[in-house]
Amino acid sequence: MWSVLVVWLAAQAGGALISFTGLHPLLGMLLAGVAAENIPVTWLTAPLPASWKSKIRQGALAIIFLRSGLELDWAVFRRAGPVALRLLLVPGIVEALVSGSVAHAVFGMPWLLSYALGFILKAVGPAIVIQLMFDLQKRGLGVAKGIPALVVAAASFDDLVAIFFYTLFINFAVQGATPGEGKEASAKTGSSLALQLANGPISVLLGFAGG
Repeated sequence: MWSVLVVWLAAQAGGALISFTGLHPLLGMLLAGVAAENIPVTWLTAPLPASWKSKIRQGALAIIFLRSGLELDWAVFRRAGPVALRLLLVPGIVEALVSGSVAHAVFGMPWLLSYALGFILKAVGPAIVIQLMFDLQKRGLGVAKGIPALVVAAASFDDLVAIFFYTLFINFAVQGATPGEGKEASAKTGSSLALQLANGPISVLLGFAGG
């Protein structure tokens, strides 16, 4: 718990300091986290178990997406459905394909791994995008046209698309590198892949049902 408190205090201090420069406090929090992770004083953050770090990240992401769902103007999103769909799919997929092609050309990575890398890189930072859209919404900027609501929705579902395609490409890449032996191993691998691919859509449907 001491390590969690140190990380939280460092994040708050970093955000407060960076805000004096006119930049967003999230940048200061990010730099404070990097410093806390690499600081030579081991008794500050070293006792924090890796499992705690994972759960804290998951909890933070859950809170961010919960806020985006609570703030989403569904009527505006439905009215601008085709625009929102294009905003969700076209920029991210093009970016991922370009990044994957560059990774293949520069690093000589196999195509499947290259595109897996591309879709991981394309995932937007919802903590930054959604927070900034909330700030615009509070100021009343773009609210009449529903711009913050559209961007929040696109940023939220963009991660789902990125995770889906990353899972698809990375599993095909791993299967190609280490093929299973026999029909039983092949069936087991296929079942595992199907479950992983279905995880994203099922999570979204359960989230909608809960909402």
